[in-house]
Amino acid sequence: MLKYFILFIFFEKYFSSAQIIPILVLSHNREDGLKRILSQVTRYRPNATQFPVFISQNNVDLTIELITNEFQSQFSNLFHWHPDRLKFTEGDQLNYDEHLIYGLDTLFKEMNYTDAIVLEDDIDISRDIFNYFGHFKAALDLDETIWCISAYNPNGLAKLVDKRQKDLVYRSDYFSEYGFMISRKVWIELNFTGSDWMSFVHETMIRKNGVCLRPEISRSRHNGPLYSGLKQRDKLHHIIPVIICKGKPNLGNTSNLSKYTKLNYDQELQFNLNKSISLAPKDFYQHGTSNNSFILINYSNWDEFSNIANFLKLRHDSINDILPGSYKGTQSFYFNGSRIITTFNKSIFIR
Repeated sequence: MLKYFILFIFFEKYFSSAQIIPILVLSHNREDGLKRILSQVTRYRPNATQFPVFISQNNVDLTIELITNEFQSQFSNLFHWHPDRLKFTEGDQLNYDEHLIYGLDTLFKEMNYTDAIVLEDDIDISRDIFNYFGHFKAALDLDETIWCISAYNPNGLAKLVDKRQKDLVYRSDYFSEYGFMISRKVWIELNFTGSDWMSFVHETMIRKNGVCLRPEISRSRHNGPLYSGLKQRDKLHHIIPVIICKGKPNLGNTSNLSKYTKLNYDQELQFNLNKSISLAPKDFYQHGTSNNSFILINYSNWDEFSNIANFLKLRHDSINDILPGSYKGTQSFYFNGSRIITTFNKSIFIR
């Protein structure tokens, strides 16, 4: 790792460590996927020095090494490592966990970066993803309950988002894994050493009241056609894929990020719930939304929610009883000109 330490010192001559945001690309055995994500990363990163790329390969596939060598010959500040000490095991999930630990431990504990972006070789990214991460990075320091910035909206189908709201993000108890930013401070506090990263972060963050910020318009999506080993919970959204942000929208300045702190966000959510029009699930199916600003759909059992989810094609697979994209028992999405908020009877926000 000596050469990476030397590179870190070199980068700091031009940027402070807080300005440099490494991009960790976790590579498995997806040749076409790796070519695709590296093409996008090298094309979209605003500055090669500020956004160095570290490709971490968790197998011994020579073709993967040849692909990384090809990109290294064409682009600067793009590095490849093969974790020699990684114990390769059967099963994608355990490999992913060990791989993630190795990559982030290297960037945070050995190279001393303050933040990192994690991508994989089975996703596509938007043109503005690095501007998006750079803009919302300050939120990680602004509110200690915000532990990550996610690029993915698990309910980001075209009919469920407001395409005008490219700068809108939400607090979410659900961790969306398709591209995220995490800080060194949080990674060390998490102390993840075991298996099943997804269950671990949901259980840990519930206990600590931690949230991610996730976008209205996704900055990433799974490139399902390139990867046949799709997780069961994601199959629906690769039949009808989420949309990703087009162009480079103006995200404003970081002074408005205070609205995403817990106190301010909860107050605004409660205000919106108070002014919303309540509809029973059956009335929603029969009469629609009538273009009202806010509509609250309160369901009283899982069957009612499943019917709503099936009607709208919402994700309704849960992890540790947390629904995709949800916050404190509420899910927010845009449908037929209205902002819809679904909530269970016992939600803390119910009037």
